[in-house]
Amino acid sequence: MFKVFEQQFQALLETFPNTGMQLTQHVESINAIVYKAISFSSTMADVVEVLDS
Repeated sequence: MFKVFEQQFQALLETFPNTGMQLTQHVESINAIVYKAISFSSTMADVVEVLDS
C-alpha cells in the first residue's frame, strides 16, 4: 500500500516539480504564525483567536 502511495507521490512531483518546495514554504509560514500566536498569547483561547483571524 505504501509503495503505491510512494509511486503516485513521485509521479506528482515529476508533474509539478515545485510542489514540494511550495508545500514546505506554506508549512513554515503557518509555523511562524503559530509561534507568534503562542509567544504573545496567555491562553489557548487567545491562540485560537489569532489563528482564526
